[in-house]
Amino acid sequence: MNRRLAVLAIVLIPLLAACGSISNDANEVSLRYGNGWIEDKSFKGVVDSGTNNSWQFGYGAGDDIYSYRTDQRTFRFAGSVDGYNQERAKDCDQREIDSPAVSFVTKDGLTMSIEGIVTFTLNTQGINEDEAGVLRQFHERIGIKTKAWKCEGWTSVLNTYFGDPMEKALDTAGKDYNARDLYFSKEAQNEFATKAVETFEKLLTDIVGGNYFCGPKHRLGGDCDDIALAVGRPVPPAGLSDAFAQVQIETELNTAAATRNERVRTEGIADQILIDLYGQEMAAWIRVMEKMTAEERISWGVVPGNGDVSVQRPQG
Repeated sequence: MNRRLAVLAIVLIPLLAACGSISNDANEVSLRYGNGWIEDKSFKGVVDSGTNNSWQFGYGAGDDIYSYRTDQRTFRFAGSVDGYNQERAKDCDQREIDSPAVSFVTKDGLTMSIEGIVTFTLNTQGINEDEAGVLRQFHERIGIKTKAWKCEGWTSVLNTYFGDPMEKALDTAGKDYNARDLYFSKEAQNEFATKAVETFEKLLTDIVGGNYFCGPKHRLGGDCDDIALAVGRPVPPAGLSDAFAQVQIETELNTAAATRNERVRTEGIADQILIDLYGQEMAAWIRVMEKMTAEERISWGVVPGNGDVSVQRPQG
């Protein structure tokens, strides 16, 4: 009897060791790869989002599980280098920024900085197919070498595949505009942002080598929309903001003075025309009547054909 129990134990222990429980949050899916004692490191399948304590044969005997978030992700660039270094000490999900503000050089050689945010999701198209679709391609092409399922690995993905092309895109777009225009002109800011977005999207595709990222509307296994990028107002180096503001004030004052001078010049020409037509005294009288009319001190009307005119005495 004891011998039979021993044999049974010898058979059951490896089988039990080859099983395990797998769980996923509602916002993640996992890729499962074999890594047992006598098996190849081949893809075994997908662990669905929301899986809770699923008992699966083969897990527990060396299988590797790689979990990826399927919800909306962001790459936020803002603040200083020191601020970013402080954020890096936190867990990925607790960080408020993923990179300091990005700097670029303008057409007139000034360095400006800009803050913004990229909103995206990992592309999960085909996740329910046998080969697990685009997410498996991302994992085997990029995820493994960066350990993207871990916090620091994901940080590397953001810096390499979002930070670097973002800097190049902004620097390329910035070369078409002067710093003062980017600081004051809404039209220039909008054009600059549009060019930066278009360049960033192209660079991202070229660097990544595949359509691994979708926009914020992408849902698990669904259609892939465009990544969303929003940037703020470019900011000049410290000290130049006040100088730009002063230049703007002086420009507005000069414009107002020029407008006033033009009005005076135009009025002078009109006065001379009146003098030439009616003489000095009549021209002066016309000007007085115009002023009183503008101040509503007198009113004008058309005299009826029968010659009857009714005039009311002003009150007060």
